[in-house]
Amino acid sequence: MSLSDLDLTATTGVDPAEYEKPQPFSRPPLPGAHSFSREGDPDFGKTRGGDLMAKMTFKVLGGEDDGKTFIDRIFTTPSTYRKSTSADDYIRACGGAPTDSTVGAYVDAINSYPGPFAATLKWEGYCKSCETTTIGKRGMPRFQSDEDGVLNHIATCPTCDGKVGAQAKVARYIVEDND
Repeated sequence: MSLSDLDLTATTGVDPAEYEKPQPFSRPPLPGAHSFSREGDPDFGKTRGGDLMAKMTFKVLGGEDDGKTFIDRIFTTPSTYRKSTSADDYIRACGGAPTDSTVGAYVDAINSYPGPFAATLKWEGYCKSCETTTIGKRGMPRFQSDEDGVLNHIATCPTCDGKVGAQAKVARYIVEDND
């Protein structure tokens, strides 16, 4: 087919006077429990404290958000509340375990286990103007539902009144008991 095969006077698309520009924020997967797989290879780096960090793209498997992706990070920084790290939780949710506590063992384990795994998501909102998370963390406002009960993925920053879009974050990896 070439341009000469088209009727250039036919109506198509939308009326230019009715055009609506795209929203600045896309809707992430809904908060709650989901099944996931990792897409592609992790991007490894280190935290300011020198711990291992892996940035990964996760894809929802099944449900109304099937196929949606989001980016999150895991770390080997130990929790202040229990003897674990988000990297340990990710690896164990995928059914594995690091062979020891060296960086190399964690890199090997993270690379070896792309999923599937289960986790619970939450939404957080980062304000670019304030350069900080202002919605969704403990003690902060939450994303609100509209009059139909649908969770809005855009909120108003409580500090500067700018628009803040929801970002999916893993709140908790679901690690099955193997006992």
